[in-house]
Amino acid sequence: MNNRDIMQLVEVPNCQIDGAAGTVRYADVHDAYFGTQGRWHYRQHDKTGHLWLDPRPADLSIGDLYANYYTHSTELPAATSGLWRQAIAWALSIRLG
Repeated sequence: MNNRDIMQLVEVPNCQIDGAAGTVRYADVHDAYFGTQGRWHYRQHDKTGHLWLDPRPADLSIGDLYANYYTHSTELPAATSGLWRQAIAWALSIRLG
């Protein structure tokens, strides 16, 4: 299934900060961590190196992406284990006190 079939997307060929065109750095990437449907492309700013999604979900579709994220549950996903799970727990305890 293509991400264009399940949500509204917005083309973002230029940096939202300074308007510079970005080069496609990663193409057809899937979300292995949270399992979001579809394939995604990342553009990279030629001067600063930061990345952004192109296309990105439209504002009204963003909530659909977060419906199954572990932050909405008291349990972490099964893929989260070992050292990575400890790092998340530590970061959350620092951030949330």
